[in-house]
Parts: sequence; structure tokens; C-alpha cells
Amino acid sequence: MSIRFRKKSGLEDTIRQNARRTRNLRQEKTGISRKEKRKGRISWLFLSPSLLGVLTFFLLPFCVIIFYAFVNNPIQKEFVGIQNFINVWDNNAF
Repeated sequence: MSIRFRKKSGLEDTIRQNARRTRNLRQEKTGISRKEKRKGRISWLFLSPSLLGVLTFFLLPFCVIIFYAFVNNPIQKEFVGIQNFINVWDNNAF
């Protein structure tokens, strides 16, 4: 069984050289190689569960508390603005 190698044409070589040149230019432009980009994506993939936990158990309750500070009753959600803060400031207990 003989193996035949196909002779490369000049066009194929030119295409390969242009692709290699483009890849090198892209890497020089961003300064980040494909391998480094892939590592970055994998890092974000591993961080996403903890970031989701922070969002769920810290940021969302924080936003809800800020919302409750500007409404009169959390059930009826009547917006009163800064009147709640004025009431606390005028109260002698605080």
C-alpha cells in the first residue's frame, strides 16, 4: 500500500500564511492568546456559582430593603419617598 502525498499548491500556502498572519496580528492587537482567553472563560465558569450565591443572598435582599425604605407599607407598596427618613429624624427615640 503506497501513500500518496498531494503536492501543495501555491494558493494553499498563501491561504495558510494569511491565516497565520491574521492570527498573529489578532494576538498582537489584544495581547491575549487563545489559550489565555479559554482559561479566562473557564475561570468565570468556576466562579459563576459563587457569584450567583452572592447575588441571591446579598444583592437582591439589599435592593429589597432599599425599596422598603421608600414605601409606606411593604404589602400595599405606597411610595412615600423620603418621608420615612424624615419621620425617623423627627422622632425623639432615635
